[in-house]
Amino acid sequence: MFAIPETFSPLLSLGIGLVNSQLLDSSELATRIPSYEVFAQVYASLPEENFYLRPAVRFSYEPESNVELPTSLSLREQTIKAAAELGLLYNGIIVPAVTLQGAMLSRNLRLYTADPVIASSANSLSRRETLWQAAVTAGVGFPFADGSLVVEPFYRLMQIQDDNRQSTQWGCDVSYALPVFSPAN
Repeated sequence: MFAIPETFSPLLSLGIGLVNSQLLDSSELATRIPSYEVFAQVYASLPEENFYLRPAVRFSYEPESNVELPTSLSLREQTIKAAAELGLLYNGIIVPAVTLQGAMLSRNLRLYTADPVIASSANSLSRRETLWQAAVTAGVGFPFADGSLVVEPFYRLMQIQDDNRQSTQWGCDVSYALPVFSPAN
């Protein structure tokens, strides 16, 4: 069973991912933040047998979350991310992969207040910001359905510009291969 059927070249794969980020708050306590991804990736064979390059694009959504959890004052953030990545993988019974990623994040921050805190200008702390991210991901794919379906748990080390609260993510991608026929030689 191989993740990339040899009868097709090149190969397009579409998928979804569930990602969990570990976010450290100001007191160094960790909070899990879920996000959701959709992606498209292409497999390009390399001269070395069973090795492939896997360029991909990803779009992620991190729903609104409470960064700090006080009852009278809270800061909530929501993030949308677009990423380009390039992976190297070995196609076999299992599919180990290493991927480099660059991403742009658009983060919306909102300040909320309640009694006993009354802020007449709470919106002055609400803003949208654009940040850059670099990451390296290691994953192991498990092919199913003759390699057309791949389930790939992964672990990602990342660095976000001007934000050191998040440095790791873990999750699982599920992708489905769509063959793209090449003209016969």
